[in-house]
Amino acid sequence: MVLTTIGKEPGIGVSDLATRENMRTATMSTHIKQLEEQGYVVRDQTLHADRRRVGLAITPQAEKLVSDVRRLRTDWLARQVAGLPAAERAALAKAVNALTLLGN
Repeated sequence: MVLTTIGKEPGIGVSDLATRENMRTATMSTHIKQLEEQGYVVRDQTLHADRRRVGLAITPQAEKLVSDVRRLRTDWLARQVAGLPAAERAALAKAVNALTLLGN
């Protein structure tokens, strides 16, 4: 989730990220350090709107990881839906519009 948020908002700071994820800043900072060590996140002062602060960005390695996880989840969900009886699949199809509105 953290990588996805940073990917969608390059330049977000650790404090803002912690607030969004309902975490303490110190805890988020620890997670970010681990992601940096693994090569998934970089810090860059030029990314944050306030040049006095450091922004975060994901690396190509992280982009691939996020993409792979998204694909695996989508494939899993597609298999689950395909296994439902026809009436339940039809009910899901009708609910898609409402769910789409909720997501906006």
